[in-house]
Amino acid sequence: MKSLRSFPKLISAVLLVCAASLAWSCSDDDTGDDAFIPTFTLPEQPVIKNNYASQNNTITVVASHDVSWTAAKTDEQADWLTITSASGKGNGNIVFTLTEKDTPGRRSTTIAVTGTSERDSRTLSGTVTVEQMGSEPTIVMEPVGSVSLSWTGAEAYTVQIVSNVNWRAELTVVSGGEGWIAKTAPAADVEGDGAVVLSVSENESTESRQAKLTVVYVDDPTVKAELTINQQKQGERHRIEFAGMTTLLGNDGNTTLEYAPVGGGESVILNDVEVEVGTDLTTVYYMEEIPDGEYELKRVGSVEINALFTLSNGQISYVERWNPAFGCFGGESEERPIAIGKRSDIEALASSVNAGESYAGIYFVQTADIALGGSWTAIGTSDKKFSGNYDGRNFAITGLKIAATAAGQGLFGYVGGGRSGAQEHHGQGRRFDAFGQRLRRRVRHYGDGRLRRRYRGERDGQYRRFELPELRPCAGDDLHRSQRRGQQRRRDR
Repeated sequence: MKSLRSFPKLISAVLLVCAASLAWSCSDDDTGDDAFIPTFTLPEQPVIKNNYASQNNTITVVASHDVSWTAAKTDEQADWLTITSASGKGNGNIVFTLTEKDTPGRRSTTIAVTGTSERDSRTLSGTVTVEQMGSEPTIVMEPVGSVSLSWTGAEAYTVQIVSNVNWRAELTVVSGGEGWIAKTAPAADVEGDGAVVLSVSENESTESRQAKLTVVYVDDPTVKAELTINQQKQGERHRIEFAGMTTLLGNDGNTTLEYAPVGGGESVILNDVEVEVGTDLTTVYYMEEIPDGEYELKRVGSVEINALFTLSNGQISYVERWNPAFGCFGGESEERPIAIGKRSDIEALASSVNAGESYAGIYFVQTADIALGGSWTAIGTSDKKFSGNYDGRNFAITGLKIAATAAGQGLFGYVGGGRSGAQEHHGQGRRFDAFGQRLRRRVRHYGDGRLRRRYRGERDGQYRRFELPELRPCAGDDLHRSQRRGQQRRRDR
């Protein structure tokens, strides 16, 4: 019984000891600054990224829940890195973006992170390094591989360089002796894109010669590009002359020529072509011989030509006619007529004829409806007649207005003297014709005599003005039917 009465006292003593121990422990955590150490950790190794542009890159910050932190770049000149999320509390991430690095070699910057513990106001700090890899070094030359230059030389032959590195150009003569080729630019190393300019003298020998241009990466000479330069031996130049053509092409000492056989066949491209523009003609020189035959010159360089030419016994015997008023070749046959498809074309025809170009034996074809405007000046005058062949192909000419007192008014005023001979038709009545004077007077038509159709004009006083709302030439045979009907009506009268 005595032992049972002392048991409550024992329990009370145990509880008192536990409470004291707990109070001592809590007192140490709340007031003991040396015992509590906030957590704050950054990556020890650099954060390495590829050279391409990227977003939402992260750096992990490990920190106690009471630590507030802020990140910032130590070098504001490092604009290739932008911090988009720079602060947090406790564990979190620094978020940043990178721009592309298009040059070789790495670049780096440092991000400083500063934190403060709310429990003891302790300041915490650290840094982390961010590195971005560079792109692969690149050197590209244009032309690529090798080039063949004319024996006539070049004062300034240019080789284009596309690169993302610092480079220098080196020129080595392989054959032909020193001095025939020289580098005139650049004078120093170049960073990025650029050009190498070479001076090539005329090759007066009967042997070809060679040089090599090498462009090397300054920091790593194993990175390079090479161009082999061959200069042809002296030889006979061939040429095609285009009389009257002075604007389509420009002077060019190194271009190409593309031609193809007439009637079908694969195109052939010649290199080492030179263009020389004179005061009244353009001459295209080429070295490689073209076999005898009929060809179409498709283009010189990037300029479309589309001209026929013929070689006989190794010589140019025919070159298709150039028409400066229309900027094209052709017109000497019905198969290759000059196209008249817009107002400026018909106006060019009028201006050219009225300036003295008769176009005798030249063929024109209308390819679309044409709307005129303003007062029209007829094609051809009494002393400057149109002598070619014009086929309207049933297309219309609208808005033809004439306000003139002189004879020979119409779309065509005076025609005749063409290769096939001008024809004259007579008629009666007070009608106007789109191709000349009033029908009761002498009406002249164009060279092949294909007058398509006749139209009435509106009278204004003494027939000094008339307007034709539409001209629509029809097929050639309609002329003859129209003539026969006119003759029959005259007999019936």
